[in-house]
Amino acid sequence: MKKHFLPIALLVLASCGWGANSLYVEDASKGFNGGFEFWQGATPYNWQVYSEETGTPGSFTTSADASVKKEGQFSLHWKVNACKSATGNQAPGIAKEIPAVAGATYQLSGWIKSADASSVPFQMGGVNAHHGQHLSTRIFLQSKTDWNYFEQTYTVPKGFERLRIEINVDHIGDVWLDGLELKQE
Repeated sequence: MKKHFLPIALLVLASCGWGANSLYVEDASKGFNGGFEFWQGATPYNWQVYSEETGTPGSFTTSADASVKKEGQFSLHWKVNACKSATGNQAPGIAKEIPAVAGATYQLSGWIKSADASSVPFQMGGVNAHHGQHLSTRIFLQSKTDWNYFEQTYTVPKGFERLRIEINVDHIGDVWLDGLELKQE
């Protein structure tokens, strides 16, 4: 049963909430891929990527960037020419859902850079087959020239067995993301 859980769970997630035009390429051997080192075309492995066709009335690209990075060989780069000022699947962004333990606290940390933004939308929350309970906030950038470190914690409520992470862009310009790490405290 355990070896069949992940494919079944991904099928359920695809049918219940991931839009047909969101991009997703899975390869368990690539792990969390928070450094965005592994890509298939314009899609980082193991992350749901919102595409222009997802519902965003905008113009943007998501790509691996080898020239602007905090660590490793690549960062994730959004080049946004136009976008709707919204979160969720109506803005450029990425998301990930992973199995979680109800009552456990998780910490997401990483690096973000943008000369054009002072903050970006961020959500982290517990989800199950019928509901979600999210912390919706923003990642605030202290510098517009250097990489900005951020971290956020979230305790998964009782009755939720998955953790969802989502980072979006709601402005025109460039945003880079690198070195995401998730730890259970």
